[in-house]
Amino acid sequence: MNSSMTRLLAVESWGGNAGHVVVDGRQYSCAVARGYADPASGKILIFGNPQDVPEGSRQGSAEFLFRAAAGMMLDTHIVECSAGEPFTVAAREVLEESMRRWNAGTERE
Repeated sequence: MNSSMTRLLAVESWGGNAGHVVVDGRQYSCAVARGYADPASGKILIFGNPQDVPEGSRQGSAEFLFRAAAGMMLDTHIVECSAGEPFTVAAREVLEESMRRWNAGTERE
């Protein structure tokens, strides 16, 4: 998850449509990382915008979003996971656990 999500966030515009979030009393700009995962298992397959992800890489997957915040006093922190239909409840739980692990630093190298 680390490398492709980090690369995607590096080229996304922060603020704008993704807005801002307050963490510990400070306001941070946000960006959205669009990803594709198995809708039954929640296994993340690839991150990227639709025009940049090969069609074959998206086949059989479903789109989800991680909204991330960052700033001088905050490492990149995922503040929201959006994964609706067709994800199963179990798959959404896996994506949310991935978000928690990222924020805890266990998914970073």
